[in-house]
Amino acid sequence: MPAKIMLVDDEPEILHILETTLTAEGFQVRKALGGREAITLCQSESVDLTITDIKMPGMDGLEVIKHLKDMDQDMEFIVLTGFATLDNAIKALQTVRAFGFLQKPLEDLDVLFHTVQQALEKRALRLQNRLLIAELRQHRDHLEDLVAQRTAELRQEMEERQRLEGQLVQSQKMEAIGQLAGGIAHDFNTLLGIILGYGEMLHDDLPKGSLQRENLEEMVTAAGRAKALVRQLLDFARPSKHNRYPLRIADVVADALRLLRSSLPKTVAIRERIEAASTLVQANAAQIFQVIMNLGLNAGDAIGGSKGEIEIALTDVTVKSECARLHAVPPGRYICLQVCDTGGGMPTDIAAHIFEPFFTTKEVGQGSGLGLSIVHGIVTSHGGFVTVESEPGQGARFRVYLPGIGIED
Repeated sequence: MPAKIMLVDDEPEILHILETTLTAEGFQVRKALGGREAITLCQSESVDLTITDIKMPGMDGLEVIKHLKDMDQDMEFIVLTGFATLDNAIKALQTVRAFGFLQKPLEDLDVLFHTVQQALEKRALRLQNRLLIAELRQHRDHLEDLVAQRTAELRQEMEERQRLEGQLVQSQKMEAIGQLAGGIAHDFNTLLGIILGYGEMLHDDLPKGSLQRENLEEMVTAAGRAKALVRQLLDFARPSKHNRYPLRIADVVADALRLLRSSLPKTVAIRERIEAASTLVQANAAQIFQVIMNLGLNAGDAIGGSKGEIEIALTDVTVKSECARLHAVPPGRYICLQVCDTGGGMPTDIAAHIFEPFFTTKEVGQGSGLGLSIVHGIVTSHGGFVTVESEPGQGARFRVYLPGIGIED
């Protein structure tokens, strides 16, 4: 589209000569016989370049330029006058920043064309530069957004990796503890078997009602408790894999909830959220029941005598490759048993040890420290894994993941 040039001069003959000359060169030309007419014209259409006389009645050319610049900052100006003096030139070029200064009469049209072309090129470059700056700012803002987004993603990925690596270390430590506990428990079981065997033989040789027989009975009873404790330790180290069949976990949860409600104080409310009612796992019902009961009773102990709530939820989830690798399980679809409580919670250094056998925060004589260890052992033997999240004053959230069968992705 050809450039639009406005001519402002109080002499019609000058306007006609300039209009004819510039139109012949392919420019669109608009004419104004004075400043007021030029301002009115620019209010209705845009102009690329204005060529104006300086000495005009009513409003001189410098004042016209000031008004038009207020209307359009991108318009260029060439000053044309018959009173060409150095003062006029300096005033036009510096005060109103006109592009050029030409003297009437225009005897050399090449000078006119050259000045007009240069003025229009300057305007085009300024507009192009403004577009480039706007585009660069847009790209800068976009890059800043991308950097901020990627930084947040990397921070999140790093935190997740650190968390998963911590779980991997804990899992490997629990495996080593299980192997050690299994060997020790087996040896203790053999020794206790000998103690109980000889104790029962001695029991029959001692007269009824004698102090020696009563003392022996206490010894045998204590050895029996020790044997039961060793059996729990063996359950943690090497849970039995017998009698496993497709099991609907929701049914086991329902049975455990009935017993938990009767076992826990009335101040502890139990809320259930079963979203995977039909999902099956290959499992031993008694062992899964023990897992739910141990986690439920542990949650109740965490709440204590205070008023609180336990939520037991069952959902279908997807375990992704990185998480599966760190827990040494195959990726895929799992059923997640979640037990949350509103108890006092625990710090990270305590949570890191709660699945270890004999670790407990209870007072001496109030717990063996094997409840959560047995949970870990049973879940691991079923091809799953268990996690815990807790902070002081925020309760605890245990999640048990068991591989489901027949779960659609």
